[in-house]
Amino acid sequence: MAALLALLAWTSSFGGPHGPTAGLVSVLYILLRAGPPVFAYTFGAIGLGMLFRRWTRHATDAASIECGLGLALMLSLSHGLGVLGLLSGTPGMIFGGGAVLTGIVLLARRIMDHIRRTGGIVAGTVPWPVLLALPSAAVLLTAASSPPGWLWNSEHGGYDALSYHLQLPQDWIEQGRIWPQPHNVYSYLPGYIESAFVHIAALTGAPAAGRELSRPMGLLAGEGNGLLTCQLLHAAMTMLAAGLVGRWAWALSKSAAVGAVTGAIFLSVPWVVVTGSLAYNEMGLAALFAAAMIAAGDAGLREGRRGGWRVGLICGVLVGVACGCKPTALFMAAPVVGLALLHHAGPGARWRAIVGAMIGGMIAIAPWLIRNALANGNPVFPMATALFGNGHWSAEQVQRYITGHKFDGGLLARAAMLLDAGRGSTPPRGLLNAQWSLLPAVTVVAAIAALFSPARRRLAMVLGLGIGVQLGAWMLVTHLQSRFLLPIAVPACGLAALALAAANDLLKRSPRAPNVVLAVGAFVCIGQAGQLIGIYSAQCGGAPNLSLLESPWFRSGELDRRALAIDPARAASLAVSAPPEVFLNVLAPPGTCTYLLGEARALYYTGPVLYNTTWDAWPLGEAMRRFPGDPGAWTLELWNRGVRLVLLNEAEVARLHASGWADPEVTVEAAARWLQDQGRPVRSWPEIGVALFELRPPGVAR
Repeated sequence: MAALLALLAWTSSFGGPHGPTAGLVSVLYILLRAGPPVFAYTFGAIGLGMLFRRWTRHATDAASIECGLGLALMLSLSHGLGVLGLLSGTPGMIFGGGAVLTGIVLLARRIMDHIRRTGGIVAGTVPWPVLLALPSAAVLLTAASSPPGWLWNSEHGGYDALSYHLQLPQDWIEQGRIWPQPHNVYSYLPGYIESAFVHIAALTGAPAAGRELSRPMGLLAGEGNGLLTCQLLHAAMTMLAAGLVGRWAWALSKSAAVGAVTGAIFLSVPWVVVTGSLAYNEMGLAALFAAAMIAAGDAGLREGRRGGWRVGLICGVLVGVACGCKPTALFMAAPVVGLALLHHAGPGARWRAIVGAMIGGMIAIAPWLIRNALANGNPVFPMATALFGNGHWSAEQVQRYITGHKFDGGLLARAAMLLDAGRGSTPPRGLLNAQWSLLPAVTVVAAIAALFSPARRRLAMVLGLGIGVQLGAWMLVTHLQSRFLLPIAVPACGLAALALAAANDLLKRSPRAPNVVLAVGAFVCIGQAGQLIGIYSAQCGGAPNLSLLESPWFRSGELDRRALAIDPARAASLAVSAPPEVFLNVLAPPGTCTYLLGEARALYYTGPVLYNTTWDAWPLGEAMRRFPGDPGAWTLELWNRGVRLVLLNEAEVARLHASGWADPEVTVEAAARWLQDQGRPVRSWPEIGVALFELRPPGVAR
């Protein structure tokens, strides 16, 4: 603990106007304020795994499998309760709190039973190689304590969190139900992690109203601690994933030390910490993927006449909920788990395991399919529109989405992206991205080393084949972004564990063998952690912790609002210096609806806003198509939707048009002409290409 605190003090001081002591105090304060719901949700999820004891009672590692199943059940409950509207208001406290409390009670009973059996809480000692994970854990916790929107450069300041992962829970909290939103296509994805964020809001009693007065609601209420809680929840899932990867490595190697080193290798991959410290969804996938790999290889779970069905159903449920976290699990996790099932199952049980996995997966993902089918007729929208229909989209929107989510190039060009070195300010799109650090090289060396061990050769080939399938799926199905390769970290760490175990076997006659093996693992962990720290310290122009001492309310302007209540004279200086969110939240008349034109990052706006993702219908574009050449009619359409202010992000509209992702009608020039004719300039921010206009009432002459 002392080592972790020292590392937190160090990492929290990088580039900030404060020293290590202030940085450590800030991180600990955030953990104390925003952390309790994380502990409640996480421990509740682990406790719910006790409900599956009948399934796992013969398993060799029942605790890890139950942990995965408990997380899968809790995420499914978060989604299901939210869809039914039972995570809002009083029902949210009753049903959401009841699910978490049930899990905590079950976990407490399990701990008490363990104490009665063993006479103590700790059954053994923690392997010292766990210490190798502490530097990465310190960066993870420090980064997760910064307000969303500051870190990381590769994620454009967490753009996806501001427009999707955290914004959707805000929309759902406000409407009182988890349901697809026509203005945000990402609401049609399963959203199980985002549903957990809604569950978190229900646990804390976050208010669902406030926009009518431009006051913080949902996750932004209470100094915005809910936003930090969501980041910390994903960070907790990251550490849970690392623990499950370590447990799987332990099962593969029969060595607690190798398991601890492998878990540390996983946690020290920079991509893991980058995504894990944001309110993203990758680590829910990784944790469930690792649990499924443990279940697939558990000999005790496969025992008995129904063993094939049992292990298949468990793996299917885990992978199905992983798809609920992030749909890419369908081709980045399911094939690897399927290969593992075929490898470990006996000849007569293979078909039962595979069929069981398919049934379990369909059961797990069925709520999402039903929800989408009811919402717009396409159960997998926005995918498979040629098969199930376009839903509420036009053919032009479908084409725009497809174009933006595919890579133009042949097979050789796609394969070349795996070793893309980047160009100019564009980072490498494949395995050469610096945020992969040593993992690709470690994977290749580990695969070769494991092949020299007869006892581990077949499993190494299975994992190698699984990684090959993942790489092929990435090349053929995705739009070739480095982050989408992240699930390969799980089987890659499995190969590392096999290689360390094989090296231990080769050197077992030497008394120094354990030290040699652990030294190799320590070299990888320290090398990756060093690169991670270098990447973190370079964030935001070398000032990654500049916002660490600030609450999310600093970004939204709520602190300025409260300061103005004490000193109204500050309004004049604030009008000149405030960024767009603060200007609109504090200085615009309360309840004024603003149309964010070209801007989808709506998270920090506390007043009513009208926004859309670039793939969805642009309100201005739709009006332009209905009333060609009639700017007054366009204004009337928006006015009838409550819009009084328009925030035009010219830079973003230009970027989206250059990519071919924007509504073809809404060009920078067309939007500027409309606003010059129908609006009055209020304020501009030329340094970021943004301008604010007030619409004149329809029919009023210029």
